[in-house]
Amino acid sequence: MNKLKKPNLDTEFIDSIKWLKRGSISIFPHWLNEAEADDCKILSYSIAQSSGKLAEYLDGEQRLMHFYISLSDHVWCYIDESWRFFLTNSSDFKTILKNSLRENNIKFFDLYFSNYVIRLQGGFDRTDTFFIANIEMFERFIQEVEKNDLYILGLQYIDEPDHYFKES
Repeated sequence: MNKLKKPNLDTEFIDSIKWLKRGSISIFPHWLNEAEADDCKILSYSIAQSSGKLAEYLDGEQRLMHFYISLSDHVWCYIDESWRFFLTNSSDFKTILKNSLRENNIKFFDLYFSNYVIRLQGGFDRTDTFFIANIEMFERFIQEVEKNDLYILGLQYIDEPDHYFKES
């Protein structure tokens, strides 16, 4: 059993971070155009299931899950309007990942990895969004993406970082 002491973290700090870059992580090497998305048999769990491509879908899901688990031994996850601490090898965390990746009830994850100073939010169509504040850690982050045979799409600097996570 993996024992890890919960790190001290003022979770309000997460919402005050000035994010410098954002982008997306995907199993696809480029943004799919409308025709590609319409033809894609592994765009979602339900599509893969109904088209007989579940094994191919699960390969991509496994790569994404391994990526998120490999980033750290622990993670903060925003659930039920508060930040909660999880060990990344826990069944609870894996369930959160799987539900988000499969778009179950549109319960997308919102994760914060303190070692990278990075926030990741689950999204549709096997593409998740990241926000990074520690540029020095970005190269290591890219290496983890590549090691898991994933892709970074739409990388850009953030000019106005304050508005991404505030209530409207």
